[in-house]
Amino acid sequence: MEKEKITAILTGIFLILLFLISIGNNYYTDYSDFCKKDTNCLIDLAKESSNFELCNKAENKNLCYLNSAIFTQNESLCEKTINNSEISKCYNQIAIIKNDITLCNKTKKNENCIFQIAINTNNYNLCNLINNSEKCIYSFAYYKKNISICDLSGKYIKTCKNKLK
Repeated sequence: MEKEKITAILTGIFLILLFLISIGNNYYTDYSDFCKKDTNCLIDLAKESSNFELCNKAENKNLCYLNSAIFTQNESLCEKTINNSEISKCYNQIAIIKNDITLCNKTKKNENCIFQIAINTNNYNLCNLINNSEKCIYSFAYYKKNISICDLSGKYIKTCKNKLK
C-alpha cells in the first residue's frame, strides 16, 4: 500500500512537471500576443526571452531593436534597425559600452565615439586617432582634471592649464 502511494505521488509530480515544461515552451509566444504592438512591452519580452524577432511585431521596430542591441551588447541587432542614424547610434552605444574602437568606424560621429572610449579607458593616446587630436587631448585633460596632460595639447596648452588651475 505504501509503495502505491509513493508511486502515485511520484507519477503526479512527473505529470505536473511535464505540464509546466510544455507551458514554459509556449509562454513567450502567448505573452507576445498580450503585448500586441506595444513597443515597451515587446522590448522587455525580447530581452527576457532573447527572442529579438519579437521586435518585428513592435509599433516602433527601430526602438525595439536599438534597445535590445544595447542591452545585450549584440551589434548584429543594430543592422535590423531601418534608419541609418539609429544604426549609427546603436553601434556608438555598444562601442562605448564594450570600449571597442573598431565599432566606432561604423558610427557617424566616429570622433565622439573614440573620445568616449579614451575617457572610459583612461587612455588619451586614443586621441591620436582623431583629426583634431590636440583638442581631444585638451578635452581629455579637462574632463579628467589632469593638468599634466595639458602639455600634450599643442595650441590648447595655455587654455587647458588656465582652466585647470
